Amino acid sequence: MAALIKQLCRKRDTIPPWLLKFKYDSLSTSTASKQESFIKLAEDLEFKEVFVVIDALDECPMHERHHIICFVTEVMKALRCAKIFVTSRRVSDIVRAFMESSTPTIQIKAENVAADIKSFVHNEVKKLRKGYYGKKLQLTSDVLEARIVQTLTEKAEGMLVMTSTNKLVRPANREVGSFG
Repeated sequence: MAALIKQLCRKRDTIPPWLLKFKYDSLSTSTASKQESFIKLAEDLEFKEVFVVIDALDECPMHERHHIICFVTEVMKALRCAKIFVTSRRVSDIVRAFMESSTPTIQIKAENVAADIKSFVHNEVKKLRKGYYGKKLQLTSDVLEARIVQTLTEKAEGMLVMTSTNKLVRPANREVGSFG
């Protein structure tokens, strides 16, 4: 929560006095790091839109998930400007919590994006074979290239993310929820 509050503050020239008071009074960051503070700050700083992305909610410790789900629910109720995007595997407690709060969800199935992933992986492997951005895939066999593309496409299970290090990363099969 502190990281979200810090990001909001960085987008404005001034920090509201009530928030500075936490620092001047030497209060712990956990005192200010509450959803109420986040909501008040977004309102006080008059943001037209606030985007929050929470990836891999299912990977958070089970005893902490309800705090995050509560945060999502409360922020959506209180801030009309909030757009929240959450990814998660279909885990019963998460599915139940969002269903109970009538939060809209979008399910992505692997078969719906397999062709896009295959095309992306194929193009990336071709580029790497030729060498780009100082990287080169030492591969001489077209058969092996086809096998690499097929394996990466199948193992992606519908999700493939390109990280800033240009490594292909396969997150676990996720349900994607878009809220707001």
